[in-house]
Amino acid sequence: MLILKAAALAIVVCVLVLCLKKDQPGFAFLLSLCGAAGLLWFAVQQLRPLLARLHTLIVLTANQGL
Repeated sequence: MLILKAAALAIVVCVLVLCLKKDQPGFAFLLSLCGAAGLLWFAVQQLRPLLARLHTLIVLTANQGL
């Protein structure tokens, strides 16, 4: 379900950029940068629990002397 949300966001941004590319290329570039930043933020939010779990495992194994 989360992948569908990210794909929908990417498709919407692509369609908007393609519509604006001909008339206002500067705004289309800005929109593409904002869309990329939004997708990156979305990916980081999804990876945050996994990274926290990995950090916990690293701390536990370091404390056990492995």
